[in-house]
Amino acid sequence: MILAEIQSGPWTDSVLFGCGSKEQKKVAAGLSEWKESNFKGTDRMSIETGLFDNMNRTFVGFADRGESQFDYLNRSARASEVEARNTLESWFARFPLKKRTHIRSRFRGGDRQHLGALLELSIHEVLCAVGTGVRVDPIVEKTTPDFAFTYNGVRIIVECTVVQESDDDFNATQMENTIKKAVDSIDIKGFKLEWELLSHGRQQPKSTQLCREIERWIASVDSGVKMEGLGRRSSICDKEFLFGDGWKVSVAAIPVGSETQEIGDGRAIGMEVSGGWRHDDDKLRCALKAKALKYRPRSPYVIVVGSGVVYADCRDMCKALFGRKTVKPYINPPGSEVKARTTHKFDGLFGSPRNPKNRHVSAVLFKPRLNLWTLCGSDDPWQLFHNPGAQVPLPSGVFGFATEWVLTHRGFSNVQPTCTLNHVLGLCDAWPGREH
Repeated sequence: MILAEIQSGPWTDSVLFGCGSKEQKKVAAGLSEWKESNFKGTDRMSIETGLFDNMNRTFVGFADRGESQFDYLNRSARASEVEARNTLESWFARFPLKKRTHIRSRFRGGDRQHLGALLELSIHEVLCAVGTGVRVDPIVEKTTPDFAFTYNGVRIIVECTVVQESDDDFNATQMENTIKKAVDSIDIKGFKLEWELLSHGRQQPKSTQLCREIERWIASVDSGVKMEGLGRRSSICDKEFLFGDGWKVSVAAIPVGSETQEIGDGRAIGMEVSGGWRHDDDKLRCALKAKALKYRPRSPYVIVVGSGVVYADCRDMCKALFGRKTVKPYINPPGSEVKARTTHKFDGLFGSPRNPKNRHVSAVLFKPRLNLWTLCGSDDPWQLFHNPGAQVPLPSGVFGFATEWVLTHRGFSNVQPTCTLNHVLGLCDAWPGREH
């Protein structure tokens, strides 16, 4: 009560303390010391400002090509986005005061910074819901991981990371967004386009010629074939386009009815296929090893990994943790035909059964395709991989919303989630709604 009155307004010795001026000076000195210890390193902006701007919003459309997730969420007036902002503001209000400035700055940045802040903000909320004594940036054996908390009497250390595209891939994505924005403006009534990037150049290409070629190609499709394809509801043809300094895309024409054409955001591109030029398991492996080397606590240690704009999935994480299959040629007996043999290369974070590695890492909690709209979704569920050689195993049941994977001598066994993340966080089942 005293701290609340100190923060909320003026106070007097007759109201709160019933003491004279000398005692009041002592209290004032104590208050000054309390402010210094609690607000050191925290500016007034972080105390008085939330994550989002305080403004009137009227926009109810879809996000622009290349628009950051924060910028769209900040300006959207859709009911689902309003609800999402309110929830995130409540999470931010529970984040330690001295830590808000930094996470707010990252949250409001581009997607690379935003996703890292979103992951930390949501994991902090999860830890507060499932455990006690949550600490942000605790000092653990002269290091400062992201979080420490207690679960059933066990202190657990948590470190978060988001795997992002390389600089080259990020720049290529930005240039690709510019190309797709131009293609979206093509008038192709009766069709939607399926887009797949096959290769990219190093310079931003001009999109005018590509748009003209796509328009001519669509116009050449016979109307009778178009109606036949409409009945099959499948792509009736596809074509590869080469342009710029090595850019190559595959475009498929998908017939749609006139009533369907009016539904949606009015863009020509209706579906996108991720290309095969990324090596996501390598990115995951590098990120995991960096976090494993950085911290070596003596208590259970969990690395939380979010996949940002990288198209990594559960299979990629399995390779990053447990290794991958390789094919090696062999000759048996000497001089006979060369044959191939499939072996397992144990180059993952957890090593092999005979030579376990990084045993101080208890488990890895993985969220594929991380963003606000998939955070609690079932399409890309959370996965928890236990280290079979862990020196200090993670207690069971900590992250009940994730599918738990355990490697035994018989192979992988999994434990299905006992609850949803929405339930853990006290959110409705539909939160936060459809991605726009």
